[in-house]
Parts: sequence; C-alpha cells; structure tokens
Amino acid sequence: VEEECAGGRADVVHAHWWVPGGVAAALARRWGRPLVVTLHGTDVALARSVPGARYLFRALARNAARVTAVSSVLARQAAEASGLPQESIAVSPMPLSLQPHRPALGRSGMVFVGRLTRQKRVGLLLDALSLLAARGFPMDLTIVGDGPERAALEGRASLPDLSGRVRFTGAVPPEDVPEHLSRARLLVLPSVDEGLGLVVAEALIAGAPVVGARSGGIPDLVTAPYAGLLVPPDDAAALADAMAEVVSDDRYLDGAKRAGIALAERLAPATVAAQFEGVYAQALRGATP
Repeated sequence: VEEECAGGRADVVHAHWWVPGGVAAALARRWGRPLVVTLHGTDVALARSVPGARYLFRALARNAARVTAVSSVLARQAAEASGLPQESIAVSPMPLSLQPHRPALGRSGMVFVGRLTRQKRVGLLLDALSLLAARGFPMDLTIVGDGPERAALEGRASLPDLSGRVRFTGAVPPEDVPEHLSRARLLVLPSVDEGLGLVVAEALIAGAPVVGARSGGIPDLVTAPYAGLLVPPDDAAALADAMAEVVSDDRYLDGAKRAGIALAERLAPATVAAQFEGVYAQALRGATP
C-alpha cells in the first residue's frame, strides 16, 4: 500500500475488515487518499463486544470516506456501533465466481457445509435429524467440513437414533463443494451470526434449496419464492419441520434453480466490481449515497 500510494498509482485505499484496517487508514491519511472499509462479520462482532474496540471502530469508521458491509444485518450492527446513519453504509456482498451447476440425477439426502464450530449449530442439526427419525421420517445427512466439534458430533451421530445416517467427509477442497451440493436434496445451515453465508448462494447455484436460521446474513440470500425456508435460531423442532417440508415438495427444487440463476448474476465478479467502482467514485468526490 505504501509503495502504491507513494508512486501515485493508488487513488483509493480499500481495507477489508476494520482490524487490521487501521494500518490502511494510517497510510491513507498519510498520502491523502480516501479510505474505503468493507466489514465482513467477525470484525463487527469485535467492535460490539470487546471493551475499547467500539471506540477505535467508531473513530476509524467516521474517518473513512465510505464503509460497506457484506450483508444488511452487518450494516445495521455497524451503524449502531459507529454512530453512522445506516443508509450511509452500502451493502455489497463479496463476489462468487460460480456458474449454475448441473444437478445430479436422483439427488437425495441433506448436506451441511462449513467449519464444525459451535456457531454453526451442527449439534442442533443432529437433534432435528433425530426428531425426524422419531416421526418415521428418517433422512441421510452428509457433513462436509472439519473443526473442533467434530469428535463430539461423531459421537452423537453414532447413537442408535442416527447410526448409519450421518457421514462425515472432513475438509474438502473448495472446488469439490459444488459436487456435494448438487447431489443433495437440500443444504441445511442452522448457523447463527453468519456475516453472509456464501455457501447458501453456492447451494442455490447448484440447485439445492436451503433451510437456514433466520440470523446474520442468511436472510439476504434466501429471498426468492421456494428457494428454501428460514426458521428461528436454536429451534430444533422448527428446523425439523422445515427440513421435512422442503424435501417433500418438488417446488423447492424448481425455486432453488431459479434463485441460483439470479444469484449467480448478482454475485458475479463483474457485477460486484461495478458496485465497488461506484463506491470508489463516491469516495473520491466525497459524496454521500
């Protein structure tokens, strides 16, 4: 950044995450360049929860020419933490370079994709799966990912009510994720406080409807008719009900396909780049949105 600013090749300094975006802010001030800061989720949580961080975040946000966030809920939270008007924080998701994936024939079962941490609520997903089995509605689940909760989750999945119905793949290369999504009847993402949840967009682009928590940025992506269902966070019974409904109604497969085509266009790199070009132009002329 120092070299680009000093050589006159940078008109705008764009920092992702406000921490360590303060370094970029200092360089922007030194060279008289406007600063754009994009917030992704964990940085906003830091500003809201760590003593003293809110003050630092407020100072940086108020000195930035423009602030953007990857989801509408992050824009609201950032406005509350910084004191900026929410309408001044542009919502601009990160790009997703994927094309609509050809669904596999005979797609079945459910899939979860993500890091196995408490935030992802995979244990809650297993509870919902157990409820379905008790109702005489057994379903298979593939868990794609790894993390600190894996051993405990594998232990839970080995109990008689779920034995043989849950498969753990461990971590897989990103290029293999669409194949898992295209083979599944639906993606289940009960996570709380996702910054955006790009795997939701990946699932819809692969033609898989989504059942997710009404939390974080997930509702920004599951908006089209029959793209999926959203449920209250931490409610295993509601999650089970939604899973049963989606896998029983083929309209969700059609809805997911339509939603995926629209999302592939909305999140295409060229579309997102054009949005940020507009943000940069506003930063350069000191305009407010």
